[in-house]
Amino acid sequence: MSDCDKCGEKLPSDGGFIPCLGCNGAYHYDCSIQLSTYNGMDSQKRRKWRCVACRNKTRGQDTKPMDETNSSFVDDIRQIKKIVEQMTTKLDKNSEECAKIAKEYEEIRKTQEELQNSMRNIEKKVNELLVDNKTKDNTIRILSDKIAELEQDGLERNIEIFGVEENEGEVLEDIVEKVTMEKVTNKFGVTINKNSIEEVKRNGRGRAGKGRPIVVKVKNGNLKRMILKQKKVVVKKT
Repeated sequence: MSDCDKCGEKLPSDGGFIPCLGCNGAYHYDCSIQLSTYNGMDSQKRRKWRCVACRNKTRGQDTKPMDETNSSFVDDIRQIKKIVEQMTTKLDKNSEECAKIAKEYEEIRKTQEELQNSMRNIEKKVNELLVDNKTKDNTIRILSDKIAELEQDGLERNIEIFGVEENEGEVLEDIVEKVTMEKVTNKFGVTINKNSIEEVKRNGRGRAGKGRPIVVKVKNGNLKRMILKQKKVVVKKT
């Protein structure tokens, strides 16, 4: 039975010790490692366990110096930090781009909304104009009918007298009264005097050696109709 390489006392015969893979020495648990730690190790770790002396020896021969290790670790940290800073810069830039796009989108949305409101207002105005035009068309139609009616009424009340000599300073009402007395009253029994005349004037072009026609507008269209009626009767009798 061998002795403990640390305290020099005998090792227990029941195997209550731990061997070192590096120096092939053996140690009490209390001299090397806590029993709870040893019990928590798997079989592979137990087989590869080394004592403190062997572990220190291995560090001096097989591992890099501490300052070199620290330097490599610092370089790695710096590289990671640089990468993180680059990613942060990119994220900030992307955030700015996203904010810019969001702002442009909002402006486009507002512009589109304004255009839609303008289109609705234009459509409303067009409909109002269509209704207004329809009303105006009806008004124009009514006025046109009225004008045509007035023109027809005017024609029905106009009597034209031809062949009367035209003189400067003439009084047409007196001429009409005289002419109608001779040509109308005496012949057809229809009287036309100044009171029955609404307007009298010469119109058109005169014929050779004769004055322009005299247009007499009587106040009552029945006078002209009576003259025409009596003229037909006279013609039939003759």
